Amino acid sequence: MIHDSIRDLKELADFPEYASVDAFIESKFEDLDFDVHVWEVTALSYATRTSTLRLRERLAAEGFTMVPQKRADSGRGYTSWDNNRWAGNECKGGSGWEQVSGFSGQNG
Repeated sequence: MIHDSIRDLKELADFPEYASVDAFIESKFEDLDFDVHVWEVTALSYATRTSTLRLRERLAAEGFTMVPQKRADSGRGYTSWDNNRWAGNECKGGSGWEQVSGFSGQNG
């Protein structure tokens, strides 16, 4: 069984619970599920041609809570040191200065 979060947006928007905002709210109430995910709001926005901001406001007024989207740790960001290109790199390579300075293959 395919989970709805990985379905194609157009395929998900064709489901009957995404036909209107009221149909979506009724289906969530029937399941006693009061958490709304980002992908659900996006599919509902696509199906109803309504902005996600308006949908989120309407769902919040009905008592639903938005589930925060989990973000993967990218390792490097805007606070990373620019002179260290290996920061956050899973390979844990080196800059190559060891080979240039003669450290590699020499004794002492």
